[in-house]
Amino acid sequence: MKILFVIVAMVLLAGVFVSRRMRPKGPFCQSCAMPMDKPGLFGTEANGAPSADYCTYCYQKGAFTEPGITREQMIDKCVKHLAGRKIMPEEKARRLMTRYLPRLKRWKAS
Repeated sequence: MKILFVIVAMVLLAGVFVSRRMRPKGPFCQSCAMPMDKPGLFGTEANGAPSADYCTYCYQKGAFTEPGITREQMIDKCVKHLAGRKIMPEEKARRLMTRYLPRLKRWKAS
């Protein structure tokens, strides 16, 4: 799970999420925003096919790995890893994740 947050941090630091109009290039997880630029990063559907929407850390065998996690808990989890690894200050990580995660497919209805 740590690699997931490192990748998210690298994307955030690269400025991909700075503008509301900008989107990451290529597919990215609709739960945690991690870019899925390698086949092994895609989650799996119940039939074993790669998921087009979710990464392997969030979605396996057709189900979320943490089905009860709330959007706020996901934000907290991402912020904890970003700040804990000193990738960015907690306040900045929280602002970025709070602004971006609600736009993802998994969290739009919440």
